[in-house]
Amino acid sequence: MILTKDNLLRFVVEKKFVTPTEVSETFDTSTMIASAALSELSKSKLVGITNLKLGASPYYFDINQPECLSTIGDKHLKSHEQSVFLKLKNQQIVNDGALPIPEKLAAERLKDFSVPLEIIHNDKKYKFWIWYMRDLGETRIQILDALNGSSNSEEKKEKPKTKTVVKKEVKEIKKVERKVQTVEPVIETFRPTQKHIDRNESKKETVEEKRAKITNPFEIQEDEPEQEDKIEIFIRNYLKKNYLKVEGKKTAEKFVKYNLSLKVNNLVIKMDAVYFSKKPTDSDILKFYMSGNKPKIIFIENAAKKHYKLAESLDNLEIVNI
Repeated sequence: MILTKDNLLRFVVEKKFVTPTEVSETFDTSTMIASAALSELSKSKLVGITNLKLGASPYYFDINQPECLSTIGDKHLKSHEQSVFLKLKNQQIVNDGALPIPEKLAAERLKDFSVPLEIIHNDKKYKFWIWYMRDLGETRIQILDALNGSSNSEEKKEKPKTKTVVKKEVKEIKKVERKVQTVEPVIETFRPTQKHIDRNESKKETVEEKRAKITNPFEIQEDEPEQEDKIEIFIRNYLKKNYLKVEGKKTAEKFVKYNLSLKVNNLVIKMDAVYFSKKPTDSDILKFYMSGNKPKIIFIENAAKKHYKLAESLDNLEIVNI
């Protein structure tokens, strides 16, 4: 099947929810391209995307069939998350105050299946977790009715009690007055010597140097001369093989950055790629990953296992070994 916007959307609607791996197998493409295509649909509000992940990838689901999320929860949730999920599914409304601490923390993580609802009643704040398919307006009215009913019954049972605490407060105030003493502030004038001035100037220089290092290196102003070699040929062939078009290229001391696009019928996917001419650190990879929201490709000579492990924990990132 050809990967087009209409075909992909039809596939998601039919399956109700999918992963990039399923799409790549059905449309005979790479997982990265499948993930990027699904991300484009989610940006257009045609499909939804879950917070729950299978490995490093979320689920993409048909927004017109939100009940399918319950099936995902039944399949993959475990331990405390599963316990809270079942309470929500069966009871629809769960009082956060009645949950043990591990389940409270689990409820915070179940963003796909629950909606937090805070209600202030008689100067008290109550927090509830609501099943994602319920109407929040109606639920709020139901909870307030229940709270009003319980507060009325408590007022009938309990009689108001008055306490005299005036004398006690007066005694405490007198004790405090006895202990208060006036303390005169001691102010010392400090006159900087030449040593202090020189030391401060050296500190300023080190701060500027640190700021220069922190600056994102992927914001490049000017192009540097290109160098034709085997690596350049390898990258060009890889991009051609995957139907990726180079729209921009910029070089720096440690890397070469590419702006890419992939056009499949009426579906256009923008990507970024980088070739590290020197061995990259984890920090280098993360800076490139955080430089934008587009899918990313990293070309590395003799890539290490740690690079692949890092890529597995990040969405829409692929490591290519040269």
